[in-house]
Amino acid sequence: MNIFSEKQKENGELTVAGMLPPAERIVFEKLAVGQDAATFYLSSYFDWHRLLALQNDGQYRLLFWRMQPNAHEATDVRVYTGSYHAMRTPLGDEGLKLAIGLRGDSLGSDVDDEELILVRSGDAELLLRASELHDIAADIAAEGTMGRSEYYWYRVSPFDLFVQEPHGGRTAIPFTDLPHAVQDMLSAKPLLATIVSVDERLTDEDTVMCTLDIGEAEGLRMNMPLYSPQGSGKHLKGWVWEMTPHACRVGIEYHCVAPHCVDEGNVATFPRVGDTLTSLAPSPE
Repeated sequence: MNIFSEKQKENGELTVAGMLPPAERIVFEKLAVGQDAATFYLSSYFDWHRLLALQNDGQYRLLFWRMQPNAHEATDVRVYTGSYHAMRTPLGDEGLKLAIGLRGDSLGSDVDDEELILVRSGDAELLLRASELHDIAADIAAEGTMGRSEYYWYRVSPFDLFVQEPHGGRTAIPFTDLPHAVQDMLSAKPLLATIVSVDERLTDEDTVMCTLDIGEAEGLRMNMPLYSPQGSGKHLKGWVWEMTPHACRVGIEYHCVAPHCVDEGNVATFPRVGDTLTSLAPSPE
C-alpha cells in the first residue's frame, strides 16, 4: 500500500508510517489492514518516537526510533514483540500490561511502557504510563497539560499525517475523564514543607540546594515540583532532588544578573531558612 498521496508528496508531508524505518514500515502497514487490523498508538517527544501495535490475538509490536529534523533515515531503532493483556487497577482504571523483555541493545527506560492506563475523552484515546501518573497529575495542576509528551500515547492510524506532539504535552483532558488514580492525586490535600537549611550559593550555578523538614515518608517523591504558597510574598520554585525518609533535599531555581544576584536585591526570589513550600502550584497571575 502506498502511504503517500500525490498531494502529500508535493507538500513534503509524512504519514506516521512514512516516519518508520523501511523494514518496519512494511510490517506496520500489513498490521493496519484487513479484518484483524491492529490498534495503533504513537508517542513522540522531540526527535524520539514510539509506535505500538496491539493485535487482536493478544500480541503486540513496539517500535522505538529516533528521527532528527530534516533527516531521511531513522536511527536508534529497537523493536519488541510479545504478549499483552487487559488489566484493571484496584481503583477501577482500565489498562494494559505488556511483557517487555530487555535485550543487550535495550535502554533501561524501555520497560517504562510495561504498564499503561487507558483513558478516553471525546474523540481522543490515550494510554498513560502508569509509572508517570504522579508527574502527569503535577503537570495538570501546574501547567494544565498532560505532562511531557513521552508520558502518554495517543491513538493513530499508520496512514494518518504525522503531527509533532507538543513537547510539554497536550492540553489536559477534563477532570472527570482522567483515571481515578490521577483524580485522587489532584484532589489530595497539598503537602507543606519548611526549609530548614540552605546550602551556600554557587555563583556559577542557577540552583541552590535546600533541606526540608519532611521527606518520602510524608509523601514527597523524586522530581516532585514545589512552590511558594499563593499569596505568601515569595516566588520560589524547585524540585525534589534527593530522597530521604524525613528530610528531602530540593533544588530551588534562582537567576543572577550582573553585577548582583537577585538574592541580594530581591529576597522574594531566593530561599531562606523558614520559607514554606507546597505541592500546590500557584494559580496563573
